[in-house]
Amino acid sequence: GQSMTKALKLLEHLRRLRYLYLSCLGSSRATLLTRVCLTLSAIYLSVIFSSLFHFSIPGSHQIVADDCTDAALFDWAAKNGANVGKISIGEFVFEAEADPANHWHSRLRKRRGMRAKERILKGDVVLSVPIKLTFTQENANRTELQDVIDALKLDQYVAMALMLLHEKSKGASSSYFPYVCKIPKSFDTTLFWRLDQLDEKTETNYTNLYLQTLRMRMYMLRTYNQYMPLLFRRFPHRFSPATHGFREFTWAMTAVFSRNWGISDRRSPHVHWHPPRQPGARGAEQPSAYGNFTNIMVPIADLANHMDDDEGYVAFLDGGQSFGLIAGRDYEKGDEIFTVYGRDCNARYLVGYGFAPASPTRDRPCRVDLADKLARAGYSLERARPEQQASTMSHKTNNKTS
Repeated sequence: GQSMTKALKLLEHLRRLRYLYLSCLGSSRATLLTRVCLTLSAIYLSVIFSSLFHFSIPGSHQIVADDCTDAALFDWAAKNGANVGKISIGEFVFEAEADPANHWHSRLRKRRGMRAKERILKGDVVLSVPIKLTFTQENANRTELQDVIDALKLDQYVAMALMLLHEKSKGASSSYFPYVCKIPKSFDTTLFWRLDQLDEKTETNYTNLYLQTLRMRMYMLRTYNQYMPLLFRRFPHRFSPATHGFREFTWAMTAVFSRNWGISDRRSPHVHWHPPRQPGARGAEQPSAYGNFTNIMVPIADLANHMDDDEGYVAFLDGGQSFGLIAGRDYEKGDEIFTVYGRDCNARYLVGYGFAPASPTRDRPCRVDLADKLARAGYSLERARPEQQASTMSHKTNNKTS
């Protein structure tokens, strides 16, 4: 029935096309006008075929919008060489940050996480994903963004964020669609908190939370103003404020910061894992004995939630051709699989991931004394009164980005 309908529509369109073609030839003998008419006829013909038929490469996996499911994500990864047979996605109940004033049940929350489908022993490879499926600066250079990245000498974070926005703009036609469509549409990091929320956490002894959040906001503004207006002017056919505005840019950068891993390029047997770097570190906080770090976003691997003092780690496998998540303890079938995002202060978790792993009473010192860095940069560390905070933040941001 559908084939017959398409055939009838095609015959009707061809009849109209024939009439248009003859009108073009008979309307005038002017060569330019004839060419214009024939060009319009060709465009009309291409629109007919694109609207009636959908072509795909034989043997390829046709991805449609309805494929934005967990099953489609695992199917896409497996068909492209990932080893994800030991795990699935599960929903788990956990206890939120303790509050003596609330009943225990009121502190219970649900979260998505990685579930073991079979017994997994400590040191086993939980999953492996080919590097070709990941978001890295190297993979971004293999896309249509190569000239942009080379021209502006973009760092890893910005290159990955632009790659994410680029693939997101393609919709279901993107080869990364099953992964991109599952990335959260919003995040709970302190970058998006109100000032009164920051005040509440700061008063409960979260080290330097206000200053670190301020630093993140300034970094986002500075980076956006440094690159995006230039891209709008030099590459208007690929970048526009409508698809790459500050809101979209901030979303992509937050996705990169909260979901990427840092791995030593030397594949050192001593350091397999390193937490994602905070923006602005630029390697200053890395152990130089192990060389540079590659930042990488890995589909499915980013489903593993954090557990303090977990002994799991990540590493390059297969001679650097794939990314592996290694179990830090034994897991039975049905258990939630964890990893560790870093051994740092609670404030850094809130800024980078939107949660604190433990009670403020156990807070660790931050890896970098951000207050000293800001003081050396000329920023006042004295907190403004609540009614002055918004204007103070705006003033500091303008000074930083000017």
